[in-house]
Amino acid sequence: MYAQVHNLSVIIVRIGWFPSKTEEAQRLSQYEHGPRVYFSHDDACRFFECCVESNDPQPGECITVFATSRSPDTVRLDLTPAQRFLAYQPQDMWPQGLSFPNKQSRYSPYGTT
Repeated sequence: MYAQVHNLSVIIVRIGWFPSKTEEAQRLSQYEHGPRVYFSHDDACRFFECCVESNDPQPGECITVFATSRSPDTVRLDLTPAQRFLAYQPQDMWPQGLSFPNKQSRYSPYGTT
């Protein structure tokens, strides 16, 4: 409604699991669906660039999209709207794109527990 009333382009983003420190990345790796909803720092940069550069939605319109990195297997959150409207293509997969080491992850290139 706000987009229509004020003629704004609004993108509502449902962000996946965006760890900000090693402890959060360790927790993420312990959950079955954690790596499936992981959102890397690098993919976040790419995603928000797509938001800024996109011509969609048009003024007065609103879209809602999910933002995650690539899932290692089963997709939990549908990225189709983000790909269609924003041309977002995630590049990272857990644990790629972390800005800090995640030594406790069973998926980590830094070692396993």
